[in-house]
Amino acid sequence: MMGSRTKIILSLISACLGVIACIFLIITRYHETRKAAAEADIAEKLANKSDTQTDTSRTPVTASTKTGDNAVLGTKPKDLKASGNRMGRGSLRAFVYPDYVAHGGHLGLLNSFSKVTSTVDERANATFEIVPGLAKPTYVSLQAVNLPRHYLCHGDYVIRLQPMDNTPGFRLNATFAMVPGLAGGDSVSFRSINYSQRYIHHRSNQLYLDTDDRSPRFGEDASFYVVKPLAE
Repeated sequence: MMGSRTKIILSLISACLGVIACIFLIITRYHETRKAAAEADIAEKLANKSDTQTDTSRTPVTASTKTGDNAVLGTKPKDLKASGNRMGRGSLRAFVYPDYVAHGGHLGLLNSFSKVTSTVDERANATFEIVPGLAKPTYVSLQAVNLPRHYLCHGDYVIRLQPMDNTPGFRLNATFAMVPGLAGGDSVSFRSINYSQRYIHHRSNQLYLDTDDRSPRFGEDASFYVVKPLAE
């Protein structure tokens, strides 16, 4: 008799635990949905805030902004290879040094290259598809040509190459305003759209998202030439 009662009690406990588990799962999914919606709302507000608080001296580059020997996106289309709906394929050369923006170990780097001695893989690592911004198509994102759906993005103010995860936060961190170069000339700079005073900037051959201190040195290290792709 006691054995039967024990089995009944254990069955009831098991059923109750099952109900509790189902309720917990429903609550968890509800909060995940709310969190995703909140992130999307924050991303949209930040993008719109960036639009209204943009430094007027840092207006986006347009087709007629600059001319010169170093091709700026939209200025000399023949220097950038169009591909599908992409804005163009190109490489980014540092303003002062004969070095190029590249990825390695999933980090954004500044590397030296020679078309004579560099390997095919090295040149591919320094070539990007400049595509409409993942967070807002009026801006740009930089996609690796040799790793589809991998983009340069910032996290903890470090530029990394990360796979697309399709979250609002990722799209925002991988979207930049391509503006006239802080150092002038035919260069361009890449300003974060969610940290409007920060730009892609190189230090010790690595790329960071740093605050513009308005110094000539910062402007030079945050400026790049968009040139013909190293990888054909």
